[in-house]
Amino acid sequence: MRISRQIKSTILAVFLKIGAGLLGYIVFILVARIYSSEDYGSFTVLYSVLMILGLFSNFGQNSFFIRQIELARLNLQFPVSYVYSFTLIATAFGVILGSSIWSLYLFITNQFNFKLILVGIVFVCLFGMSQTLMSILRSHYETNKAIFYRDFIWRTLIVILLYFVLFSSLEESYESILIIFSSTLLIPVLLMINTLRKINEVQLVSFTNKSAWDREWIMSSFGMTIIAVVSAADGYVFNILTAVFMTNTDAGAVFSSVKTIEIISIFMMAVSLIFSKDFSKCLAQSNTKMLQRKCNTAILLQAIPVLGCGIFVFIFGRYILLLFGAEYIKYASLLNIMCIGMLFNTLTGSTGSLMQLGKLHWQQVYLQTIALLIGCASMPLFILYFETGIIGVGYSYLIYKICWNVPAVIFIRSYLGVDPSIISVLTNYNKCNRYIITDFNGGSTSK
Repeated sequence: MRISRQIKSTILAVFLKIGAGLLGYIVFILVARIYSSEDYGSFTVLYSVLMILGLFSNFGQNSFFIRQIELARLNLQFPVSYVYSFTLIATAFGVILGSSIWSLYLFITNQFNFKLILVGIVFVCLFGMSQTLMSILRSHYETNKAIFYRDFIWRTLIVILLYFVLFSSLEESYESILIIFSSTLLIPVLLMINTLRKINEVQLVSFTNKSAWDREWIMSSFGMTIIAVVSAADGYVFNILTAVFMTNTDAGAVFSSVKTIEIISIFMMAVSLIFSKDFSKCLAQSNTKMLQRKCNTAILLQAIPVLGCGIFVFIFGRYILLLFGAEYIKYASLLNIMCIGMLFNTLTGSTGSLMQLGKLHWQQVYLQTIALLIGCASMPLFILYFETGIIGVGYSYLIYKICWNVPAVIFIRSYLGVDPSIISVLTNYNKCNRYIITDFNGGSTSK
């Protein structure tokens, strides 16, 4: 049986993401071992703020670039160089604004010191650059290289250095650990720049293009920035709010649970990364039939392994949390509830990717922001009014996932004419099965 190039690429991306995810998991196990439970919780809050700003600093270019570059390559309205110019300028703007917000946050929370400011700015700058470089590599079908450089190599370097810190007498301040996270990002960034240089992509950049300041593009990027922060940073937001309403130890438990279920979501992220190029092409060509086929293939590729991993977490959740420390075993119920939310999110398909690529990004901004606000607003009700304790955080997380994904599927069906969820496969099993086998074997995708 001849397996299509895309399926092979997806499988490799999944394995790379799994490897990178496990490395990322080991990173925070080591951090938890370095600090006490209270200090670990405090560190996770700092890291959560930095990651939110790191996602913001890309200014939505990880999705905007993929969408616009396809239109440019089809010779629609503007040349390719316009897209590159705008993307680099937007990233620079996001980095400057994100760095300013980091400094303001430290001032407001009475943590204002030069070392912490500097290491945070370096992290925001390099993370924002890495996000943009990854999106450019993805547009050239170099997704796996992007994943390998930024996710795998970066986390491998962090693990090596954290092991050294754990078994040595070096300083264990928050600044020292964050320096490890920030400085090691430089190597993946340089590797990605070198890869783009080899494919002669750097020469396309020109800062003289007037289209780089297109108002519509700026607003679209702003919308995708909000999407990136809300969709990817939801776990970090719940971590920060837990520290506000409960203790730093509880915040550390929420963070550890989020990192655990993120491993499950690796399959969804890897599939979305690979299929985003095809989604974009089908949308640019208004090929609804082929888009539905791609959605059906994508949902099966991510649903089967995710369900298996979800069952594993339900059975061995207590032992998984034990890796972070014995004090976290009691949070197994929290982990299980958050796992249900992640499973629901996966089975609704690539909703976020489709809405962004299908120019429904503002609808996504409204839907996902409202859903996150509902989830966050429910947290103090569960914790303070219903006195559910830490389990209330899990309920709030589940509410957020439901309130976001159900309306998203409805909007996609109404505006794009496709159903990205597992329901489409189940209700049209025979037809979908035939198409999926064709795609898997490398059949034509042009009809």
